[in-house]
Amino acid sequence: MPPDLSREQMARRWCEGLTGSTVKYDVSCPDPDRFYGHCETRIIGSMVLTTAEANAITVSRRREHIATDGQNSLLFFANRSDGVLGSQQLGRSTTLHRGGATLLDLTEPYHTFGKRNGAALAFYVDRASVQRAGLDIGAITGRALDPGSDALRLLMQYLRLQMKLDVVTNPDVGLLVARHMADLLVLALGGRNLDRAGEDSDGAAHARLLAARDIISRLAHDPTLSAESIGGKLGLSARSVQHVMQRHGTTLSDELSVARVRRAMALLRSTGKSDRRILDIALDVGFRDLSTFYRAFRRHFGCAPSDVRSKRSRRQKTPGD
Repeated sequence: MPPDLSREQMARRWCEGLTGSTVKYDVSCPDPDRFYGHCETRIIGSMVLTTAEANAITVSRRREHIATDGQNSLLFFANRSDGVLGSQQLGRSTTLHRGGATLLDLTEPYHTFGKRNGAALAFYVDRASVQRAGLDIGAITGRALDPGSDALRLLMQYLRLQMKLDVVTNPDVGLLVARHMADLLVLALGGRNLDRAGEDSDGAAHARLLAARDIISRLAHDPTLSAESIGGKLGLSARSVQHVMQRHGTTLSDELSVARVRRAMALLRSTGKSDRRILDIALDVGFRDLSTFYRAFRRHFGCAPSDVRSKRSRRQKTPGD
């Protein structure tokens, strides 16, 4: 922000960045002199995903705004912090604690507010994707979603992961991710994917896979990591974890092997680990024996761990190579 802006102007600029200039609204900050805020936006396919945090602030969309901009999307608005967020629409008031969420309709006036340094996840979704699932938008907007819903928990995990991953540059991948977000939102709202009645939607399955991979990437070094322990962290059965991996053409054994050899490669390339035995590195990343480690490493990278170490040593001895 330019240093000559007042705190109130900073608050308005921040909210404009959060909601997008094409969506009209009023903004107020009860304590502008102490305003602070942080906002990150990611464009994924047809959706704009935003994560933001600020001190007490209120955003109000009024009838004159609706008549002026003609926006008719729906806004998913969720709390990802220990602060308090909330909304008011159609006479319904919601208070959102961590993991809580609601859906707001841009064709109706609404207010959103943050208290005690709340942090939000938000994205706009095409109303047609919700209507196709047979949901009554007027009946569900402005209400708090069930925080215990598997679909809502998966959607929150999926959104957080999307903000952490590298930017999606392939437009086809971006559109697929956007569809997954819409699928999960429909399930969280109580609808069903009409194209795959009776089955998990692609969005739910993909979100479960990403969540499982996130756990594996952090805990792959643990030789006791299993489908059961991963499922316990996700609220799923071991069978569900295995099923979602099979659905995407992989297995837990394959996922663990890849995560472990990638970690081993990073250690082998690290100058600070040059004196460590390859066996010690193999054990540290989660392999039980050296032969299994060598087979997995060669299968993934096309070379042996010792080749990586030898190549690094030659480069260190040949300045400018």
